[in-house]
Amino acid sequence: MPARMDFGENIAVTVSTQGRAPSLAKKLKQKIQTEWANDLAKIEREFECK
Repeated sequence: MPARMDFGENIAVTVSTQGRAPSLAKKLKQKIQTEWANDLAKIEREFECK
């Protein structure tokens, strides 16, 4: 089962290790959520302005 994250209404990020390393997928998901969330929100806002 892939780890899916939704950021706003227009961005979804999915992480998968093909079922081989669920704990790695979980760690990657946490890292993306903490380190990318603000940047992805900014990108979404910029996209909506165009």
